[in-house]
Amino acid sequence: LYVRDIFYGLFNINMSMEEEINKNAIRLYYNSKSLCTFFNKVLKIPSGPKKELSIPNYIKSNEGYLKCFLRGLFDTDGCTILQKMGKYQYKLIKITTGCKAFAEELKVVLKSLEIKSYVCRKTWKNSVVYDVMIRRKHSFYRFMKLIKPKNNKGKINGDARIRTPISRYRQLSV
Repeated sequence: LYVRDIFYGLFNINMSMEEEINKNAIRLYYNSKSLCTFFNKVLKIPSGPKKELSIPNYIKSNEGYLKCFLRGLFDTDGCTILQKMGKYQYKLIKITTGCKAFAEELKVVLKSLEIKSYVCRKTWKNSVVYDVMIRRKHSFYRFMKLIKPKNNKGKINGDARIRTPISRYRQLSV
């Protein structure tokens, strides 16, 4: 798996894996107090459930870090979709989060990279989630060029991935 390979490459650890078929998910885990401390104190990643998220200032203030952050976020929580409306097809990028403020912050940092996006609120299984959507052709290709996703989830005609990965959220109809 992609994320497991990243952890091995960065930290030389083999993460354990559990499949959660009823949630359509795979859980990766590794028990390490020192690794948790590093994520929390150095990288500023909060421990526990992520109810309130924000992008740390050291990432927002450095364009290189920001691009890497967006790449990692997309590779884990994003997908590309080929949406059909009548005889037209649109490529779009979607990043899903449960935190509205985080979705709005993503919209702002994408705008700083000249990538237009919007936030869409939806309800799924009695939970509210927010999709950050990049739909305009120019913004779609700018995101792919600047962010360079690593987990491209497939290709069509050498183009950026146009298939929804396994997801517990239904596709948005715009």
